[in-house]
Amino acid sequence: MTHYGEKSTAKCWGIVLLCLFSTTIPGVGFGQALPKSYKGLGHYIENHKLDSLNVRELAVHFRTLDQNHSDSLLSYVFPRVEKQYKSRSAKEKAFLYNRLTAAAYQLTGNARESNRLANQQIKYYREAGNRFRELWAFTHKMFILADLDSINLAFEASIELQKKLDTYKLRPAEYANLYRQLCVFYQNIGELEHGLSFCNRAIEYSRQYGFKQGNAILYETLALLTESKTNDEEQAIALRRKAMKEALAEPDSFVLRIIYRNLARSFARAGLPDSAHKYFDRTFELYETHPYFFGWFTDQISYAEFLIEQHELQKAQAIIQAFDSNLTDDVPTLYNYYSLKELYAVSTHNIPDYLKWSTRYDSITEWENEETRLKAREEMATKYQTEKKETENKLLKAESQARLMQIVALSVLVLLLALIAILVVQRRKREKDLYVKDQRLRELELEREREEKAHITQRNDELKKDLGQRIKQVVEQQVINAELMEMVEELRTTNESPLVRKKAAQMKAHLIKSIQGQIFENIYTKMLELYPQLLQYLSEELGPDKEAELISTAMYFLGYESAVIAKVLNRSEKAIRNMRHRVRQKLGMENKDDFVEFLHRINKDLDKA
Repeated sequence: MTHYGEKSTAKCWGIVLLCLFSTTIPGVGFGQALPKSYKGLGHYIENHKLDSLNVRELAVHFRTLDQNHSDSLLSYVFPRVEKQYKSRSAKEKAFLYNRLTAAAYQLTGNARESNRLANQQIKYYREAGNRFRELWAFTHKMFILADLDSINLAFEASIELQKKLDTYKLRPAEYANLYRQLCVFYQNIGELEHGLSFCNRAIEYSRQYGFKQGNAILYETLALLTESKTNDEEQAIALRRKAMKEALAEPDSFVLRIIYRNLARSFARAGLPDSAHKYFDRTFELYETHPYFFGWFTDQISYAEFLIEQHELQKAQAIIQAFDSNLTDDVPTLYNYYSLKELYAVSTHNIPDYLKWSTRYDSITEWENEETRLKAREEMATKYQTEKKETENKLLKAESQARLMQIVALSVLVLLLALIAILVVQRRKREKDLYVKDQRLRELELEREREEKAHITQRNDELKKDLGQRIKQVVEQQVINAELMEMVEELRTTNESPLVRKKAAQMKAHLIKSIQGQIFENIYTKMLELYPQLLQYLSEELGPDKEAELISTAMYFLGYESAVIAKVLNRSEKAIRNMRHRVRQKLGMENKDDFVEFLHRINKDLDKA
């Protein structure tokens, strides 16, 4: 079973992900109908000042123009828009190039121009300080370079993106989106292990934070990776069903179209032609509301190849005839078209047609190779002439700078000789002044240290004295409380009257609550006197409704044992340990960190601040 157009799937994913964060919505900027021709639109833009709403409306309008001549966007429209934005802010330029990159890549298929626009995106998002958008534009560059068959450069761009991910501080949703981009990119260039790794990272983020957007892409990419690694069509179909479920919950026809088409291919490879027909039909239903010529051509090629293998030659012939009136000069389009005609000729046992289309397929391959060689030679010649002129200019500039440096050096030497004598005298005077000032500063510093030390000693003595008095009061109160508890407990257990026993139980509960409240108040008072900033920090980090966690943390920090804390909070020691584990997580402690030492470090940092 032939793998129908799998190479195009990666490019389609690139288009989907390129457009995912540059989606457009109908605007109300121009207030009138826009021209339907490319030249007319270009002249219209020259006479109207654009803003962000206009750019959004233009991005939508581009898709309503004749896509068979979409290269005219690059000739008539984009240059005029860029010229108008030349003096705008970095933020406005970044927004513009984001929209232009998506339009160029999706509508014209011109990867070189798309790469230029992506580089402009990166530049202006960096200047505007938008780190996430800068990294997202990096992913555009990766996919575009891969389409240009510059795999090494694309891979280098992906490594640079990973380095920036390690240094930039982003939100979880932004990490999830960028991991998804890397997942799809590595699948695109055939790096299966890298692709699986980043797919799983993205899915983990989505599950952890409840993200929904983009999950369809992730599951479809996992299906592609699974097919490449294991050829397990059942597993791939299961993953695509998950992708379809996610895509149906999102208003994204691009994703759903690709999932339907790839499901059709999977069913075809699994020997289930009825299911394949079903999902091919669903694929083409989407084109009625979301026309896209390059995608339509690719999907029709896949469908025609499927029909030929199912011996439905009349339907395949109808598709081929539709191509004859919609064919473009785009080389990949001709490749696929000639390949399909060649396959159809073989299936109909038409040897002359087979030789004809096979020859054309080979000739276009040779033509493209020759074009590539000519372009390479032209680029090398241009580069040589440019480098030659640059070298000559550098030599002339270096000679001029050398003469100027000689004159400057002589002038500086004369000035230095004149200044040396002055500096020697001034240096001795300055050293003497510095010595006197240094001595005075040392005396002032010693005096300040003595005053601070005396103040700290006095404050500590007062706190210790006051704390000792408070502890004495607490101990006395605890003795009284214990006696009261014994009396109430005796009354509750020995008295025969149910009413008296009930009242005694209520008194016991009230005493426990009162004693606990006194202990809480003592702990709060003690922390406020000794570690006020730490208490405030713990209150903010643990939350206003987590009093038990705050009290247990403060008591443990002040030296109370877990058994005592458990008794005060009326909980088990295991519950206290679990509570301390939750506090460690909230404060960002690592397993190797000592609980008390970590809090002391925080308190020290708070005192410095």
